[in-house]
Amino acid sequence: MPYTFETINDKDLESIARDLLSKKLGVNFQSFKVGKDKGIDLRYSTNDFENNIIVQVKHYLGSGFNKLRTKIITDELPKVLNLNPKRYILVTSIGLSPQNKDLIKSDLAPFIQNTEDIIGKDDLNNLLGEYPEIEKRHFKLWLSSTTIISQILNNGIIGRSEFTSERIIERIKLFVPNKTHNEATEILNSHHLLIITGAPGVGKTMLANMLTYQLLSENFELVYIASEIKEAEELFDQTKKQVFYFDDFLGSN
Repeated sequence: MPYTFETINDKDLESIARDLLSKKLGVNFQSFKVGKDKGIDLRYSTNDFENNIIVQVKHYLGSGFNKLRTKIITDELPKVLNLNPKRYILVTSIGLSPQNKDLIKSDLAPFIQNTEDIIGKDDLNNLLGEYPEIEKRHFKLWLSSTTIISQILNNGIIGRSEFTSERIIERIKLFVPNKTHNEATEILNSHHLLIITGAPGVGKTMLANMLTYQLLSENFELVYIASEIKEAEELFDQTKKQVFYFDDFLGSN
């Protein structure tokens, strides 16, 4: 499915670009913490040359091509000249025409070898289609698509008011996948049961929602339990794929 990339942040786009380029080029790109990057978002180094391939990722969604090009000429070009990479790749979430790519190649000559190294929105979508395992890994991307959100709402038959499309999109944008999320997913896959506990404010509800969204996108039906466990017993159906969401049941009941 084609993505607009509007529901992911700069770091998410960078991670997607890293995985896609690593797969496409067969090399491991270094990625770095958030902060001033001195013109380096991703880098491939060899024993002979530290800045063998430099990748810069520019989200710039909604800003348009002219602002992107101005940024490249005024801010990025001096950094590229200083880095002097053997190869430079630019990734952006905005759509690019052949003329746009020609201009960028000219602006960043001789570091951009050809327009294949200028990757726009359509190129990103093509690469995601080519490597579906990477698309699946970055669940914030596909989980916030219009098609998946519609599927989530349709499968959230019970407690649908808890899972409106606006709240889904907002929560996905804020969620940062971590070790806990991966562990929780493995537990659910293995045991089909998960209890999330912890002090207030540590992200229990956010984690529960993300796990639920993922299951709903896989055609599970949501049964949202806010009061008594008998509600779950009454709605349990062995012929269906169901996810039972107990909201604070240990503390309230």
